[in-house]
Amino acid sequence: MICASRTPHSTAWSASSAPVARLDEDLRRACLEALELDRGDCRDFALRMTWEQSAAMFLEHVTTAQKAPRPPRLARWTRKAAV
Repeated sequence: MICASRTPHSTAWSASSAPVARLDEDLRRACLEALELDRGDCRDFALRMTWEQSAAMFLEHVTTAQKAPRPPRLARWTRKAAV
């Protein structure tokens, strides 16, 4: 199971309690924090990810997105005819 836990500036996605990624609006900060993660934990997490699991997760997200309320339609851009 993947869960998120927040640090002051970023989110650590983890499998069990092993952090395997860093997310932050500041890309530099996220990259520097990611360098401090345990490489063995990241590898172990990656080895448990299969194509079947990835596809199932993708389909689950698509299904969830389809059920979400849609925002009001935005005005469409139209091309002006060339004169």
